[in-house]
Amino acid sequence: MDAENKRGGRAARFLLIWLAAVLGGYGLLAAVYTLPVPVMAQQGPQAAALLAQEGKNPRLIPGFTASALDNFTDALMLNIACYQGEGADGGPAWLEAARNNRWEYAGKGPYESAIAWLSGQPGAESAVSYARYWNGYLVPLKVLLLAAGYPAIRTLYLVAELVLLAVLAALMVKRKMARYLGALAVAVVFATPVVFTRSMQYAAVAQVTLGASIAVLALKSDRHLPELFFCAGIAVNYLDLLTTPLVTLGFPMILAALRFGGGEDWKAGARKAVLWGGSWLLGFGGMWAGKWLLGTAVTGRSVLADAAANIAVRTSADEGSAAFSRWMAPARNLEAYGHGIYIAVLAGYAAGGALWMAAVRKKSPRPDRGRVVLLAAAGVLPFIWYLLMANHSYIHYWMTCRNLAVTAFALCAVLTPPGREPEGPETVGEGKAAAIGDLPHAHAGDGGDGHGGVELIHHGDAVGAHAPAVLFAKGFGDELLALDGAEEGDGAGDGHRGYVVRVGGHGEGEVRQGEGHAPHDPAVGVVVDGLEGESALGVSLLDVDDMGTRRFRGEMVSRKFLFGCFK
Repeated sequence: MDAENKRGGRAARFLLIWLAAVLGGYGLLAAVYTLPVPVMAQQGPQAAALLAQEGKNPRLIPGFTASALDNFTDALMLNIACYQGEGADGGPAWLEAARNNRWEYAGKGPYESAIAWLSGQPGAESAVSYARYWNGYLVPLKVLLLAAGYPAIRTLYLVAELVLLAVLAALMVKRKMARYLGALAVAVVFATPVVFTRSMQYAAVAQVTLGASIAVLALKSDRHLPELFFCAGIAVNYLDLLTTPLVTLGFPMILAALRFGGGEDWKAGARKAVLWGGSWLLGFGGMWAGKWLLGTAVTGRSVLADAAANIAVRTSADEGSAAFSRWMAPARNLEAYGHGIYIAVLAGYAAGGALWMAAVRKKSPRPDRGRVVLLAAAGVLPFIWYLLMANHSYIHYWMTCRNLAVTAFALCAVLTPPGREPEGPETVGEGKAAAIGDLPHAHAGDGGDGHGGVELIHHGDAVGAHAPAVLFAKGFGDELLALDGAEEGDGAGDGHRGYVVRVGGHGEGEVRQGEGHAPHDPAVGVVVDGLEGESALGVSLLDVDDMGTRRFRGEMVSRKFLFGCFK
């Protein structure tokens, strides 16, 4: 019943978030469509001249496919932002916000028409709707165009992305995840950051990815990660025009796996991968469906039918009248990274990781199997995307290849030896309490009794009848609370009052609490039993500081290490 209530509560939250996103997103668009277009249009000639000079898809670095700009779509975005309807082609803000028109000229394609309109050329003939996308990028773009030109907006977006990247790196250091900065750097190389200096089109994915990644590291537990991934899917669908949205799932998923772990077995990791990935997909697809339904209702046109036809094309294995194998889509995207520098970066990191692992093999904890499963799932996501979106991925490979930055990040994270350092606040508790750190599977809570404390979560579930878990309250002593059957006992066999808590998992085990586990340690301590082979129940003792405070984290360690701390 508790599990059903939990799922029902999450479903209700998803529904409320979706409704708020659809109505709020539409409201924001309607608001910016009231802004004076003639003022924005003053920036048009400068943008048109620059776009015409650079071309549709120039490569900033010769020979590097992934360095191609998408000026074609930037021109499209500016055309829609500066659209000024006349007569039957004009309408109130609430209507324009739903149909997102742009002007096209006879004998000119979308790119050439955009340059003509931005240049102020007369003769625009037809208003073409782009209602199948939200076009949420118009919210910041229209505001910025009131005071800034296209080159300046490019620079502003770049600065925003650099600031977000710096915040993410700082949070990784704060969470004791600095060892993974190298893996992040490799992923950034594969994303070919030079393109973000000159393209608005790529800004949405970069900003949502970095924002969601920062949010993952800001969370105290993985309890609300499904909601976070749901929101990330919504945000990228609102702002992006189907460039590389998968990156907004892949990067945060990898960081969540590194931050919180994936569980003590592969099944736990697989469940999390499905939950997080499914939440993102639900947000992405749900937000898109919201625009189709809203657009159909507001404009009176069949936006839903147009979207369905476009989906059929983008998921097909056809390029015009020519068919191709679906496997050619991932192959073509891989070819974009055939340059020696990418191979050298990966090979160099792999070699360094192997040497690092060899050096710390005896000191480093055994890898969390659930975490490895999560990283592997993130790594294969781009290939699943390429197979499903074969037409889009095959034609636009110079753009969609950047999805492989997720694979590079996941691979390098696997090659990085796990560490013992806690990934959050080191201690909680008062007096001589055994302070339990902010574990990857812990969060602040009261266990339902009103006491403050930290909940240790086993198998990723909350404390309760459905999962073996223990709540350690502040002050410890008389306030060790457990919902899986706590009883008073000797604890350590030393004559001091303590508690014995039965915990399931890898077979039956115990958590024993008492005072004076070792001559040098007068503080309250905790012993964990119930090991299977060389693995503990996801809780490992790290060290004992000068105050006798024990620090813990969610890593599985050997029996020898665990019990050696009490000798």
